[in-house]
Amino acid sequence: MLLAAACSESGDDAPSSVFDPQVATWVFEIDAQTGAEPEGATPTQISEPWELLEANMSALLEGTPRELRFPAEDEIGALEGVPEGDLDIDELIQLSERNRDMPDTDDTAVFHIMFVDRYSESEGMRQEDVLGVSISGTRIIAMFSPVYRDLLLSRYVEQSTLIHEVGHATGLVGNGIPMVEPHRDTAHGAHCDNDQCVMFWLNEGSSDLIAYVQEYVASGDVVLFDDACIADAQAAAQ
Repeated sequence: MLLAAACSESGDDAPSSVFDPQVATWVFEIDAQTGAEPEGATPTQISEPWELLEANMSALLEGTPRELRFPAEDEIGALEGVPEGDLDIDELIQLSERNRDMPDTDDTAVFHIMFVDRYSESEGMRQEDVLGVSISGTRIIAMFSPVYRDLLLSRYVEQSTLIHEVGHATGLVGNGIPMVEPHRDTAHGAHCDNDQCVMFWLNEGSSDLIAYVQEYVASGDVVLFDDACIADAQAAAQ
């Protein structure tokens, strides 16, 4: 079964670019429903909290003065008022509005990431293969814990999916910022044409993502974006 990320579902008008020169800080506000707490928030013998996410965001911002802020394990909020049943885009936006604490400011961009013990819904149908979603026009990201929590290397599947979705939210691969060189897989939307990049469409789940994660864990290289995606981010950040 292919586990996919339902990327760039439609929201409202887009907020200003996170690469705008006046944006000095990226804040990751994270709320989790009971039973869906992120595995990546807890240190293990092989990883520090948020190691993959932080390493990849740092790669995008290398050479710029921007600051990254991630919550400690005890700073993850309790996601309250989660509707029963599967969640569509409108319900996720409303859920974010009820739970988000930190507003954007002129110099701060806030990514609101919600971990839910629910499945995604689209056109009235449960999407049992959708790991996560980045809502276009917002910086709202939802992670659907039941889809991945029992998978092999679920911690890394979770974090790789989160990196992919944050990549969309930052505007990568023609989703809001220009490409230095063409590398968009036009057949699959805002995805990279390099199968070694986390933004490649098949690196969203199933055995493809697990094999991909295993390769990077074994190599010790935790940066999952390819050079083309990093070049786009760094050009936008100048």
